[in-house]
This record gives sequence, structure tokens and C-alpha cells, in this order.
Amino acid sequence: MAAHFSLLEEDLSCPVCCEICREPVILSCSHSLCRACLEECWSKGGTQDCPICRRRSSRDQPPLNLALRHACETLLREREPKDTPGLHSEKLQLFCLEDECLVCVECVLEHADHNFCSVGKAAGQRREGLRPQLKALQEKMAAFSKAQLICDKMAAHIRVQTQRAERQIMEEFEKLHCFLRDEEVERLAALKEEEEEKNKRIKERVDEMSEIMSSLSDTIRAVEEKLAVDDDVSFLQSYKTTMERTQSVSILSSLLSPRPHRPDGINRNSIQNHTEEKLEINGLHIT
Repeated sequence: MAAHFSLLEEDLSCPVCCEICREPVILSCSHSLCRACLEECWSKGGTQDCPICRRRSSRDQPPLNLALRHACETLLREREPKDTPGLHSEKLQLFCLEDECLVCVECVLEHADHNFCSVGKAAGQRREGLRPQLKALQEKMAAFSKAQLICDKMAAHIRVQTQRAERQIMEEFEKLHCFLRDEEVERLAALKEEEEEKNKRIKERVDEMSEIMSSLSDTIRAVEEKLAVDDDVSFLQSYKTTMERTQSVSILSSLLSPRPHRPDGINRNSIQNHTEEKLEINGLHIT
């Protein structure tokens, strides 16, 4: 508030005496100052120049700046106790109805053709005029307070709902996490067991093929030895037996099977389907 008055006083001060303007007059250059300060400047300078911009005034008797004077009087009233003298050192006893300001007896002449009333009557009338405004403001304040209370209750309700939903979400996901951890352990164990079973079957097949390959190796070596014999009689005598041996090996070759599946492709679809079925059984859903 002090800073506000400081700026206001600066705007309402006379540029010559630096005090709040008293009886301010306005020159043709639009500058305003105290009438007494202007007359003193003109008397000392011998010319009717503006003390601020040095522009010559077009009037010997500049008019009063009523708006500025009213602002100065208002500021002085706010700074001074009630019923203190005004600009003319007279007690403020009247109220001008047109200018809406307090005036002293001497100021009456400056408010020509204006209507006046006593300070008490003016204050009473304006108090009565303010009461409906105050009541309306109080009603608006009550309405806003009620609306604010409703908003606060809504915000509290939303906060409770959010917290409840947050707890439910956390509980559901905790259940889901527990289920998935258990399912992971179970499925990895099943996968390991399946891998071991398939590796066992592959090992059996490998062992079987090793025996066949050993038999093949023996047969190949025997056939090579028979083919190396130069005695035709001896060759022909053993030919039938050698041919039967090669044919028996050809029958064993039919036991060859396609390449086994790799372990990393084991039962993926069955794992997913099994997990989804268990999720539905436990009332859990992944969206």
C-alpha cells in the first residue's frame, strides 16, 4: 500500500514544488501545476512560458484541472484523519452530489450549480447503497464456497476411488506375477524333462546306428577281401554267402529315420495353450 501511495503521489505532485498539487491549473501544453507555483514562475521569469517544457501559454488565466484537483483532494482525504481541513484549511462539512466529493464552505463557489448535502446524510445514503452490494457479494461468496466444498468432496471421492482401483490393480498383477513365476518354473521343468526324454531316444537311435555302422564296416571289409581274391573257384564258392550278407545290411539301412527336431523347438504351442488354459481356470486374464 505504501508503494501504491508513493507512485500516486508522484503522479499528483506539482513538478515545481514537488508537493501534492493545490488548485492545479492546466496549460495549453497539457502540463499541470499549482496555481501559486505557476504565478510565481511567471512573475520571476517575466514570460508566460510553461516551467516544464518552456512552451508559451496561450492563456493568461489557465483553467483549473478539475480532475486533477479531485484526485489530489481524494488522496489528501485518505492520508488525513476524518473531518480534517481540506485544501482551504476549512473543515469538510458538505458533500457535492455531482462530483461525489467532500467540500468545505469555500469550495462551494467552485462547484457552481451543484447540489450539496450534509456529510452525515451523504454517508448514510451511501452506506445504505453499499449494503445491498455487500449482501450480493456475500451471497456470491457463499455460493462459491458451496461450489468449492462440492469440488473438494468430488476430488476426495476421486482420490479414494483411484486409491481403491490402484490397490486392486496391484493385487491382480501380484497374483498374475506369482502365477507366471510358478508357471515359469513348472514349464521349464517340463521342458527340461521333455528334452531329456528326447535326448534319451536320440541316444538310443545313435547307439543303434553305431551298431549298424559297425556291421556295415565289417561287411565292407569282407566284400573287399572277397573281391581281392584271384582264385575264381574260391570266389564263386563264397559269392552266395557274400551277397546274402550285403542284402542283410541293405535291410538294416531301411531303419534310417529323418533328422530329429532341435530342442529349441520343443512344444512351444502346447506351452502357450496350457498357460492360457490355467489363466482362465484361475480367473486371470492378460489383455
